[in-house]
Amino acid sequence: MDEFFKWLSANSIAGMVVVIAFGLLVIAATVMYVVAFFQGREVTFWPPKIGPKPEKPKADKATLAGAVTPTGENLQQVYLRQQTGIVKVYDHLGICREDMQADFRRASDVRLLLQIGRRELGDSTSSYFWSLAKEKHQPGTRIRILRASEESPFLSEPRARLRGTPVERWHEDLRRLRSEISFLRDVYHIQVEERLHAEPYLWRIFIFDDVAYVSAYLHPRDNDSKTVVYKVQDGDNSLFNVFSKYFDYLWKKYDPCYGGDPVQHWASWE
Repeated sequence: MDEFFKWLSANSIAGMVVVIAFGLLVIAATVMYVVAFFQGREVTFWPPKIGPKPEKPKADKATLAGAVTPTGENLQQVYLRQQTGIVKVYDHLGICREDMQADFRRASDVRLLLQIGRRELGDSTSSYFWSLAKEKHQPGTRIRILRASEESPFLSEPRARLRGTPVERWHEDLRRLRSEISFLRDVYHIQVEERLHAEPYLWRIFIFDDVAYVSAYLHPRDNDSKTVVYKVQDGDNSLFNVFSKYFDYLWKKYDPCYGGDPVQHWASWE
């Protein structure tokens, strides 16, 4: 060691380099220890040791559900709205009745994808839209209804037997729906367009201008009271655009006036 110090004293440049290097090493070690300390790591000076960075506790569902933005909005709801357009979720169809009716009243573009329409356009007090439809005289209002055809394979006699339901009841409900729509046009002079479809029981879709209420047929029966309903608002990244486009696709698909080449029929579809 003595010889090393003698060598340093005889070589001033080398000595300066060693001193600077030692100083940088001390500064670097100090910075590392300070940063590690503020990161919450375990620090020991002898033997020199810096422990691993502690993991942040993961927020459980309850924590996320309770987290809010500075404006007081629930973070889960904000994320859901921004990524899907879903602004509200209802436990079943009956719960969102008042909201649907309010949107039906204000809408000038109404689109309904129905099957037999017993709940939506029945003439009883439990009907969602019948009494409101009679009042849709506003200029520029357009109501389009896609309803199941009596020829639909999903309302056939074999399927009725499989479900234990009289097929006559289905056909009676379909005729009643046709009668109610005709009544709106002929008696109340409401501008209602209708087309018949042969689609399976997949989605129930109600569109009112820039808002859609959608629910899936998840259960063999009683979907009105068992299946959640999503209220979807139009906007960027919103599923509203998919459901709106799907309805327009079906409307074009079941155009009774078109009998030409299907390739040309869909050539301009976007």
